[in-house]
This record gives sequence, C-alpha cells and structure tokens, in this order.
Amino acid sequence: MRTGEHLDGFCESTGEIVNSPISAADAAQSATLVRVIRRMTEARDVPHLSAALEHAIRDVTGAQAATFVLRRHDSATDAAEPATLADASTQNLPFAIELSGRVFERGEAVVIEDASQAEQMWRGLSRVILTGSVAAVPVGREAVTGAVVAYWSAPFVAGAHFEVLSALADTAGVTLENVQLLERLRESDARFRLMADTSPVMIWVTDAAGSVEFVNRAYCDFFGVKEADVQGPGGWQLLVHPDDIGHYVDGFLQSLRAGTSFFAEARVRRADGQWRWIASYAAPRLSADGRTLGAVGSSPDITELKEAELALKISEQRLHTI
Repeated sequence: MRTGEHLDGFCESTGEIVNSPISAADAAQSATLVRVIRRMTEARDVPHLSAALEHAIRDVTGAQAATFVLRRHDSATDAAEPATLADASTQNLPFAIELSGRVFERGEAVVIEDASQAEQMWRGLSRVILTGSVAAVPVGREAVTGAVVAYWSAPFVAGAHFEVLSALADTAGVTLENVQLLERLRESDARFRLMADTSPVMIWVTDAAGSVEFVNRAYCDFFGVKEADVQGPGGWQLLVHPDDIGHYVDGFLQSLRAGTSFFAEARVRRADGQWRWIASYAAPRLSADGRTLGAVGSSPDITELKEAELALKISEQRLHTI
C-alpha cells in the first residue's frame, strides 16, 4: 500500500462504512501492535511479560530503551530478570524506579518531552542528566500496580507515542492480573500437594467426568502406581474388585452428576496383590456459579475393621449355636 491510500472504515456516528486515509507506516505499526499484544497476553509469568512488554515498546514506538516496573509494598521494583537489567539497552534508564515512584504517587502518567530542559525536575530523582524524551505510564485498572517507562534519544517524541504506550500498558495490566492469578493458583496447588503428600491416608481429586486429576503419595504407595497411571477415563477403576466395581463406580458417577457427597466401601488390589477394603468419602468441587467441577475424596484402608467385624459376627454365631 502506498502512502495516502484509503482503507474502508466504520463511522460510529452514522453507522456507515467510510473511506479513511491510512498510510503504509500506520498499517505496518497497527500490524506490529497486534502481534506484540498477542505475544504479551501469552506470558505466563512476570519475567516473560516484562520482556515481551519491553520488546513491544521498542518494536512499535522505536524507543531506545524501555522497562516495566512493578509496585510492591508501596515501592517500585523492576520486574525484569537480572539478565535484562544488565543489558546495555537499559543503561539510559537509571531513573526508572524513581520516575515510577512519581507515577505511583500521582496515579497518572509523566511525560517529559525534552529531558535536557528538565534538570530541576530530575534534581532529587537522579543525578543523570538526559537528552531526549521520556514517558512513564501507569499500569493497572482499579489500582496502579506498575509503570511502563520508555526513553527516546530525540526530544519531543514521547507525546507522539503516548496513546500506543498507554494501550500497551493497559494490556500489561490485564495480563499481569492473569499472571498473578496463575501464580496464586500454582502456590495454592503446591500447598495442597504438600499437605496431601504428608497425609498417611489416600487422597484423590477427580474432574466432573470422574477422571483422576491428582492422587497423593500414600495413594501411589498403596497401589504401587504413578499418578499418570490412574489419570484419564477409567484409569483408577482397574484397581477395584470385579464384584464391587459396579455399585462403587455407579454410585460415584451418580454423586458427580447430582453434585452431592459420596460414600462407599469396596475391595481394591494393593501393590502386593492382596485385596484390601477401603472406605471412600468424597465431596463435590463446585465453581463460583455452582457447577460441579469434580470431587475431592479420601480412602482409608479399613481391612482390619472389616476383619474385626467378621470375627465378631462369627463369634456371635457360635454363641447362638451353643
């Protein structure tokens, strides 16, 4: 496409398709923006988000340097990895932490079009006197959780890229929320696994279809299996005695469909080949809107109890025959 050509666009005021001028440079920047935003949203931890954001700012705006600063405990902490911090591209941003502090304090962006004329502003922030322009934009929707800082070696450039920088900061804010949620879920899962693996009782978790998602160490030791051996449809059912599998599995699947608690006793094959009695107790896992996500349960070995009950029954029968 040549500069000055038109593309069809949508006019919100009239609801009609109209011709709007767009240059080849604008089209290329838009395509680059879509690509880098997609890359940012794919980040699954803070270091990768930071790296994707910094590359995005340089690719889309032509900034000589950029960094992502997180707000932690009312202070600014650079979110980049040590390797990124040591990179020469960040040498022009020794003031990023201090400038972000101003963004956190004010809750709004700071744009300096000519840093060489802003010596008074930098006094107390940094002794480094820059040439060029710089912008720091807040990250976060309801609360400021970080700041994006970009530097251009030429003056009077930051304002021209402010809208794009703000769009990238908005994307970073949403992605950061998702990343932090994933981190909390991973931490919660790690705590649950640690707690479950220290329990001497078999603990298991299934999905809504009854397939195993997790079993603890006691479960693996008891049956002589690895977690992957019992995952998937019907993986755990092979461990149940043929005479008990019908009522046990049917009862469990029915409880999942109804979203109710489950209890059943059954014989299962232990790692040494012996048939042992277990009592399984399970409660439904529910989503925030009440949907059944699966079940979490425990299955203690009750063989000794069953043998004691049988011995007591035999003893009572003998008494009645005397």
